[in-house]
Amino acid sequence: MKQISQLKFSREFSITDTNSIVREGDQKFITDDLYIIRSIHRKRDYSYHNPNSSLDVRYIDKPVFKLLSVKCDSDRAAQVRPQICIMSWDDDYIYSLKRDTLRMYGPKGNASYPNSNALFDMLYYLLKPLKLRHANGNLVRGFKNHLITRLNGFGCDTLHVLTILNELRKEVEDKQ
Repeated sequence: MKQISQLKFSREFSITDTNSIVREGDQKFITDDLYIIRSIHRKRDYSYHNPNSSLDVRYIDKPVFKLLSVKCDSDRAAQVRPQICIMSWDDDYIYSLKRDTLRMYGPKGNASYPNSNALFDMLYYLLKPLKLRHANGNLVRGFKNHLITRLNGFGCDTLHVLTILNELRKEVEDKQ
């Protein structure tokens, strides 16, 4: 139940691991609307320059994960606009992040403009849902301290804080 930064996320779901999150050519739905694919991010190589030709531009293709939305894709197709990804990342960098698109098509309950670590926290717990209760219905050990840590950290404005607070509210209502 810890807060997950980009570093921790990349250790669990590395782009170099072919079985991580999704295989090449497949889609992994993390909600009814959002899905992740493997793709390529084309990055311009500025270390190479040929002064004799302005057309000689070099690119580096980086393997990345991309977060996309079915609703965003259909809305853009209706407007005859190309598909865009909400976010593309690898183990080290976020190459593309469209915050307005994330706010419109991302999970509801997140902050309007969350920081990058909060995004990876959200993705991690969408891929691996929180287990807040034991089989007998009791809250897991360390629940209170986890909630305090999360409220004071970068994960304070993610969807999962609302989930944790709702579980706490249910626990209090059950005891009354």
